Amino acid sequence: MLELPFTVRLPRIVASPTERTTAATDVLLAVQSFAYAADLLRRARTPQVDQGKATLWAIAFANAGTGAMLGAIAHGLEMSPRTNQRIWQPLRLSLSLAVAFFVTGTLYDTVSAAVARRGLPFMLGGAVVFWLAVPVAQDSFWPFTLYQGAGMLVALGGYGQQALRTQDAAALWMLAGVILSGVAGAVQATPDLHITAIWEFDANGLYHLIQSAGLAAIQRGVTCSLAE
Repeated sequence: MLELPFTVRLPRIVASPTERTTAATDVLLAVQSFAYAADLLRRARTPQVDQGKATLWAIAFANAGTGAMLGAIAHGLEMSPRTNQRIWQPLRLSLSLAVAFFVTGTLYDTVSAAVARRGLPFMLGGAVVFWLAVPVAQDSFWPFTLYQGAGMLVALGGYGQQALRTQDAAALWMLAGVILSGVAGAVQATPDLHITAIWEFDANGLYHLIQSAGLAAIQRGVTCSLAE
């Protein structure tokens, strides 16, 4: 038998039941987001589809998926606090960029493509400044919750007005997704929340489940608008 000159240690799954469900629901979000991104990139190759819009939303979903994938690692595997902190840096950047692209997509839908293109550099710059200026770790996620909440308020106003004005399916789906995302953020801001439904969920795991429904509604809204 071949013997290696070094010991290979596979990562161990955390013992905490709530951290396990948080990691599992992060995996759900990652798979979901990457699937939506891939679908939109496929649609972007169709001549009759607004390719700029499809690509913009695909990048938003891809960043959300990257953040969720890193979140599954940070929550689900045993590691030193220093290693965990290092994972949270690209994780936070991915989620900050996801919010920036989401708000830009909102401007694209509710104002104009030209305004969205002009605003994108400022949105990305703001995301990077937030990432550099505000430290966020696993036990201190509230600054990002506020940052995401600001983006959701912009989207709520934009899609809310559009839904009242046009009452088209795309705007209504987007509005539903924004509302669900807001509910998810409120749940995550309730640290003592704990529910057992076959598995144990804390506020983070429940946030992911509600956010999953919100992403599904947003994706439905985007695809409906591309089909118009």
